[in-house]
This record gives sequence, structure tokens and C-alpha cells, in this order.
Amino acid sequence: MRIYCPNLASAKNLLARVDNAIVTNTWRDLRDELSGTNPDEANLKGFSERFIEERCKPRMRAWTDYARSLSYVGGFLRNLPIADLSRDHIHRYVKSRDGKVSAASINREVAAVKSMMTYAVDCGIVQMNPLLGFRMLREQKKTSYPLTTEEVDRLIACCEDQKLQSLVGLLSETGMRLQEAIDLRWMDLDFHTKILSVAKSKNYDVRLIPLSKKAIGFLLCLPKLVDFEWVFVSRGDLRYTCPRKGFLEAVRKAGLPKGLGFHDLRRYRALQWHRNGLEVRSISHLLGHADIATTLRYLGISRDLEKRVREVQEREAGETEEKEKPVPPGVKQE
Repeated sequence: MRIYCPNLASAKNLLARVDNAIVTNTWRDLRDELSGTNPDEANLKGFSERFIEERCKPRMRAWTDYARSLSYVGGFLRNLPIADLSRDHIHRYVKSRDGKVSAASINREVAAVKSMMTYAVDCGIVQMNPLLGFRMLREQKKTSYPLTTEEVDRLIACCEDQKLQSLVGLLSETGMRLQEAIDLRWMDLDFHTKILSVAKSKNYDVRLIPLSKKAIGFLLCLPKLVDFEWVFVSRGDLRYTCPRKGFLEAVRKAGLPKGLGFHDLRRYRALQWHRNGLEVRSISHLLGHADIATTLRYLGISRDLEKRVREVQEREAGETEEKEKPVPPGVKQE
């Protein structure tokens, strides 16, 4: 942290205060005073709240994920001064979480702390981010399950209520993200042109998605409350929250793989568009992907592709058997 003084006398006085603070072990208080930091914000918990309010909420739609991650770290490190945070603290935190949650969850929590420390550097509270280059855990990649139309219909039928049925149906027909569907407003729907506008997307880009007859049917099954703009409503006039428990129960009843999630409906829609001739770049635009490489990962290996590969393998095996077939005696081999 650099402090600019108007003259040499002021610089000497400040230097004397710094020397005295070091001797009396009050340098943290002096540092907070000079940087304009509230003492309550000087520890990890206090500064994480400031980070969420000043940096995350104005810039991130998923700021609640950061807040949740930092609350876990703050609970472990308690009132550790933000300037004293070291790599050793995070290594011990990672060790405490290992085996309790997945590597992906731990990496997200560490990434939140790294972002917070970068903001601390910007605010002049610390001179350098101690977590630069911190090695993340190796994550086990999840194998996606390619759903069929029959399986999606069965999943919808197993949902506990109409709201969940409409939500699952809309996701499978439009390829929207879960939070995008929950944030959907009636003003974002144009039933005349059959167009859905995704205003609150992950990358802040507004995109338009054509609505199918099935998607319109799912939407028309939902009640439209007076003076309430949201499409999905919980009890009373409250906004709909993530119905993960009901969805997992529907997955179980439908006899589908245990690890199936809402995002698999997004992959299902990408595969359906691709199978019916839609080009990859158009699919990428409809899904709201910033990088077409993400779309290519979504498409992966479909069941149609697997079937074609099996056919090629069988033809190759047949040709090999034909070549290796023994020639009867007296027959000339050409």
C-alpha cells in the first residue's frame, strides 16, 4: 500500500507512526486507518460481505453461489484478518472439506476466495493475492445421459404437480437454463409470434427462442396472477424456488439414472435440434453459449451416432470374416 504525503514533514511523521505501530504491534489498526477500511470489514467474514455487496451483486447473476461458498470458508476460518490469509489456511480448509463434498464444490469455494482476495488487492487492503496460482483439485468429469423423447415424456408425467411439469416441459422444449426459466416473466412471452425472450441470461445477452406447440401448452397450463409478473409462482404470491427435491423424486419414479439433473434437459434439447438438422452455430445461439466449443461438448455422442458407429463396426467385422473365410479344396482363390 502506497501513501502519498504533501510534503517531507508529513512523510517523516507518517514514517514515525509506522515504526511506532510495528514496535507496539498495532500496525494492523494503523493499516486499516490509512486504507480507510472499517475494522469490522478487516476480517474474512466482514470483508466477504463487503465483496458480495460491492462486487458480486452488481456484476453477477449467480452471486448467491459466491455468498454460499464464502460462508463455508468463513465458518472454518472464523475471524481471521483478511491480511493474514495464506495458502496454508486454504490448504487446511480443502483438507477439512475433502471427502464431505465433491472436488468440484471445493474448487468453486476456493475460486470464490481467490476472487475476493483479488478485490482486496484492488481496495488496497493487501498488496498481493496469496492464492495466485493455487492448484485446484482434479475433478471427476460427469458422463451425461442422452435422454430420449419417451423418457422425457415419462419424466414429465411423474412430476408431482402442474408447475413442475410445466417447468420440466419448458426446459426440454426450449433448452433454457433452470434459473432463466424461474426468472421468466409474462412480458417475455409473445404468444402471437410464438417467441420467448430470455432477458436474464448468464452472459447478459438477450436471446430469442421460438416456442413449439408443446412449450406453449405447458405455459398455458400455468395460472397468471394479477399484478404478478413472474410466470412460475409458488404458494400465494411468492416466486418459485428451485424444486430440486420434487425433480429428483420424479427421476426416481420414471426409472431414470440417479444422477440426472435439470441441465440434462438442456443437453436433450441440443441433441434434438441437431438430430433434426439444425446447424451447430444456430444451436449455440439458441442455448446462449459464448463459445461454440461448449455446444460441441453438449452434443457429445448421441444414441443415433452410437448406432451408426455400431453399424460400421459390424460391417467391418463382416468384411474381416469374409476375407478370413477358408477356401474349399479345388477352388482357385482370385
